[in-house]
Amino acid sequence: AIGNVSATTLTSGHSNVAIGKDALTAADTAHSNIIIGYNAGDAMTSAWGCIAIGKNALGGMQTGADCIAIGEDSLKLADTTTAVGNTAVGKKTGDAITTAKYNCLFGEGAGGAVTDSQYNCCFGYNAGPSITSGDENVCLGQGAAFELNTGSNNIAIGNNSARSGSPSGSITSGNNIICLGNNSHSDLY
Repeated sequence: AIGNVSATTLTSGHSNVAIGKDALTAADTAHSNIIIGYNAGDAMTSAWGCIAIGKNALGGMQTGADCIAIGEDSLKLADTTTAVGNTAVGKKTGDAITTAKYNCLFGEGAGGAVTDSQYNCCFGYNAGPSITSGDENVCLGQGAAFELNTGSNNIAIGNNSARSGSPSGSITSGNNIICLGNNSHSDLY
């Protein structure tokens, strides 16, 4: 452990790396974690198999497992044993997740409102940023599925797809919908 108050409460925890002020400060039995950054993983007590890199990354995680958070505030509220298997890369990706599991969020703000959803894949700046409890959605591209919040099993591909101004219009709670592109597209081959 390197940094002021980093990993100072470990009792039987092992195989951890903590670098940064207040990194992994609450850990007692946590193991197999890599925590780098100011306040990163600072609430972890018995979490295991996690990687947090960036200020406040995995800051609320206490007992979860197998999460990867890279970027400032990524997965900062993730908590409990059910917040498992989430991967968030980019500033404020998945920063509202509490009990969600197995989500892949890449790009600043991607999946930013996800709280208890599962199996969502959001790739791109602000892709799927309003999803709260929708499951199994795929959002690819800047602003894809921007207004989607509770819908499930949707696919939005392209810049601002499934958003007001796109051919589909705004999708907020629909299920099983596929949206390709925005109003700028004129041909499909």
